[in-house]
Amino acid sequence: MSEEVTNPRPDAVFLKIQNVAKSDSMFTPTMDAFQAALFLEDTEPDIKPFGYITIPSLHVQKENPVVIDQELEIIDHEQFARYTTLVMQSETYRLAVRGQTDLHLGALPTSKVNFNKVMTSQGNPLAFSIFQEVAYGSAGLNKLRGFRVAGFNITLTAMPGQPNMFGTAFIPNPSPQTLTVGNVTQDLFVGGTPIGNTTIENLVLRPGDNYVPITSITDQAAVIGLLTTRFQTGILPVDIRGRTVVYNGQRLPYFERAFATTPLSTSMDIGAALEKIGLDVSALTGGGGGQPAS
Repeated sequence: MSEEVTNPRPDAVFLKIQNVAKSDSMFTPTMDAFQAALFLEDTEPDIKPFGYITIPSLHVQKENPVVIDQELEIIDHEQFARYTTLVMQSETYRLAVRGQTDLHLGALPTSKVNFNKVMTSQGNPLAFSIFQEVAYGSAGLNKLRGFRVAGFNITLTAMPGQPNMFGTAFIPNPSPQTLTVGNVTQDLFVGGTPIGNTTIENLVLRPGDNYVPITSITDQAAVIGLLTTRFQTGILPVDIRGRTVVYNGQRLPYFERAFATTPLSTSMDIGAALEKIGLDVSALTGGGGGQPAS
């Protein structure tokens, strides 16, 4: 199976799901296409759909290819932001699907079928049991666990307000989803002290390992101050908090919330990067070295 979210805008995304729906029934009826509401189960019984998908018509066999390929209009922005945050933070997540359709079997009278089901399905986001349920669930991004800065370089000649650190971030995606996100800007902190921001441009998270270029604008005076006092080893523990997400010039509040509420952390060997450009951290610290100062 595969799932793709592309062309994100403030009011819509494009959704493509390819999967195989399975049935254990001995019957092979035909199910009409129908609209299904997507919602979070904690809004029941008065559900709050954030959008609708069209489940295609099926002549039900043991295995049935299913393709959903459509624009998903966001009709409840608060609920969609909750959904994207759930995907970002969960190892697996639960999503409810509700709708009604007709079922035809030979000369028998047409049957009305109500679909209303929630289940968790790691890595299998569309399961189907012909008489009772459509269920939608999937592996999530699991808080981007394993995130790290895989390498970076520092320049001391950048103009004020221009990037002065360039590197590569490793971002794992344990889900089957490909997510087009956009330009992600995040703030950087060390022990609560702000040291700048970093940007990942045109971020697309594909299943598996993602290595993406990053650029940062850092307060080099603040960084040197930390190296000469609290972190004389040259290694800084950096906390990262999401600030903005922009795609095609438009901010995407639902992705912004997901990143803002999913803090990341990494260790960065600033000392080694400074040595590459001829600066010795031990000289800056008076030869202190050792563990971070208390």
